[in-house]
Amino acid sequence: MERRSECVRSAPLPITTLGKDLRLSVSVELKIDEVRTQILDFPRFDKPGLPQLHGFFQLWRYPRTFSHSSVLSDVNFYDLHITHYVAQKGTGRSRLPHPGMFEDFFPRIVRRLVRNNVLTLFVRGVDRDHFDEVRVIESVLAPRHLRYILLSNPPTVRMDPRIQVGVGNLLFEWSADALGYVAEQWFETPAIEIEGYIASESSLGLIARLYFEPDCEEAIRELIRGIDLGFRLWPDNNGLFLVSDKLDREALEARLELADLNAELSEAAPRYQGGEK
Repeated sequence: MERRSECVRSAPLPITTLGKDLRLSVSVELKIDEVRTQILDFPRFDKPGLPQLHGFFQLWRYPRTFSHSSVLSDVNFYDLHITHYVAQKGTGRSRLPHPGMFEDFFPRIVRRLVRNNVLTLFVRGVDRDHFDEVRVIESVLAPRHLRYILLSNPPTVRMDPRIQVGVGNLLFEWSADALGYVAEQWFETPAIEIEGYIASESSLGLIARLYFEPDCEEAIRELIRGIDLGFRLWPDNNGLFLVSDKLDREALEARLELADLNAELSEAAPRYQGGEK
């Protein structure tokens, strides 16, 4: 049985200006930020804990040293989060997007992104105590007759004595109707990372081929060309990083049915005001 994450669901601090509580007057919505300029400024990510492209399709292949941003200049990059915030001690940041609320809405957000397409997930834990690939294959994927590939660890993982070598990288197709299971079982920050690829047909073959090629800008561009969009869950499990060369902002908002989704978010927000739901 996979472990259930203990997600932070504490109440957000009041947002105040000139002594007035503005919490109820500020709308709660899914905020879409276009971040291409920041993401393609590769030198700014030359710091520990700041992987280029936020680690999208890195799959534990280290180090990543991209320098040709022009290869990705026609790709759209977005950050998505819900504008409902919670204080977190010890981070140096006064507010963070509420992880409990995002966990609850993750299934319906991603389901709208998937529509009738094929969803492929990459899930990996820091060790097999947090995410056991073999157990997931045996108890989750095989009984559901889902397609998957288990890719051997890259050389950098096998040669680094600081890294506990697992069985490899597991990628598998997943039903958009079962995304609640993903949030319930695998939202465990920072021990588990989750990434997804949405395409009109299976992308497992493309992913496997590109995985064994050098990790470079051209390989990323080929992956993006072969899918509708890709996403990566933020490390705090409270937002998504999106990558696509097919969905501009207008198309993304249409895919999300953003007006209806924001109405649902505003209606649900009061449930997250007073501590745990």
